[in-house]
Amino acid sequence: MVQINLSAFPDGYLVNYLNYLIGKIYKCLPMKENGETTLDSYLSSLLRELIGNKELITELKGSALFISLIGKLEYLIDNELDIKTYRKDIFDCISIIEKIKKGGMISGI
Repeated sequence: MVQINLSAFPDGYLVNYLNYLIGKIYKCLPMKENGETTLDSYLSSLLRELIGNKELITELKGSALFISLIGKLEYLIDNELDIKTYRKDIFDCISIIEKIKKGGMISGI
């Protein structure tokens, strides 16, 4: 397994990725609202990316918040939800990422 030393990257590397991730997750909302047939494959691809990054970025490896994010996205793939519940779960995912950005990765706070 490859271990990445984030200190070798410019400051803000992880934060930049998390901001990018927020956009990718938010994109799911209009896809759901518009009935996009590619939504499940988009979410599956996003989930594979997250799982891969969990292995690459050591700061995410033990993060309860990051595991919660993965679980929520997995649930969105596996279950048919009404738009109100789906929207809430998408915003919950974004909230989790914001908490990770604020430094609550390991402790889950």
